[in-house]
Amino acid sequence: MKSIDGIHFRMFALLLLLASPDAAAQGVDTLFVSDPAELVRVAIERNQDLKSLRFRTQQMEQSALQVGVLPDPTLGLVALPFPVFTARGAQRAQVQLSQSIPFPGKLELKEEAMGWAAKASYFSEETFKLDLTEQVRSMMVDIKLIRRQKSLIEQYQLLIRNFESVAETRYRVGKGSQQAILKAQLERNALSSRTSALDQSINSILRVLSTLADQPIALSPNINDEWDDVWLTKGDVRMALESRTELKSLQAQSMRAESLEELAKKEWRPDFSVGMSYFNITNEPSPPGANGRDALAISFGLKIPIQRKRLNARLEESRLLQQEVNSRTYRMQRQISEEISEYQKNISLLIEQRSLFESALIPQAQTTLESTISAYTTGETGFLDLLDAERMVFDLSWQLEVISARLEKQVISLERSLGSNQEN
Repeated sequence: MKSIDGIHFRMFALLLLLASPDAAAQGVDTLFVSDPAELVRVAIERNQDLKSLRFRTQQMEQSALQVGVLPDPTLGLVALPFPVFTARGAQRAQVQLSQSIPFPGKLELKEEAMGWAAKASYFSEETFKLDLTEQVRSMMVDIKLIRRQKSLIEQYQLLIRNFESVAETRYRVGKGSQQAILKAQLERNALSSRTSALDQSINSILRVLSTLADQPIALSPNINDEWDDVWLTKGDVRMALESRTELKSLQAQSMRAESLEELAKKEWRPDFSVGMSYFNITNEPSPPGANGRDALAISFGLKIPIQRKRLNARLEESRLLQQEVNSRTYRMQRQISEEISEYQKNISLLIEQRSLFESALIPQAQTTLESTISAYTTGETGFLDLLDAERMVFDLSWQLEVISARLEKQVISLERSLGSNQEN
């Protein structure tokens, strides 16, 4: 049998490696997430919508560099196929050079307005970044909730299996009913369906996160599923109004509107133009006294702004833009204040609800379950009562997880309203 040389052997081993299930399951670009902050960082670096906003800001910055300079001069050449006779001789050609000069201050205002537009675009980019951070963190809370709910289901299923075994034993010895066994089986099937729905929800969330991060996302085995310690955040509305990027963007737009208004006022001032014409003269004896010397002419022009309707409309447009920005700013300030107040109220209520579940409802349900188990062991109560008592503990624990998730998401939203973000 012909031996395989070293190169062929390495190729064969590589093919086997690529064909293995583990290699196929783990893409080289897959990001295994264990920390929400890491996913936020990747999303900010790779998100395509955020990149588009960055490019738009850079485009505006380049536009600001263009509008603040003088227009290019115009160079013209006039050839005369049929000579024009002058006192100095016949003209053969003219070379003309002209330069437009806007009224002083117009170029500076154009550059200033475009610069404020670029600044507003930058703050819009920062706003999108904060929104993206909030969205990623909230979705990671959803994943944490689902994983904890699946853990509850697994524990409940284990108890149901134990109860089912006990029910089967009691049925065989003639002390139980077949209905108890069927009830336990139905309960397990319902829990399996709920687990499948939760798995689908996690897959949907991971697909959205993969789109936001522009990279395949998977959950790391050592991901933290513990709820964060939540304290009622004291929101300073005044500080929030100073730090919110949405308001900074509106402030930049307001400054742009002021620059445009000043520019509209200067449109009532005339622009200028200066030029120079060089005449090429031939040296001919006719007409008498012609010396053939070239001639030079200097010109000066004035652009008269007489279209008053257009000028008035431009000035009114800039003022209406300023009023629009002021109205949006006022509405945004009211919205921020109301959001902070609403989130703080919700957080207080959720903290109270969580405390009620942890200190009263769940302990009481567990005490009832223990009493029911004792009664079931002595034959004083039936299997259905035992199942109802265990389901009560499960349902209350499920609601506690939902409350904890809502609480953590409300804190994330409050941090966003305050203009800060722990994961950013």
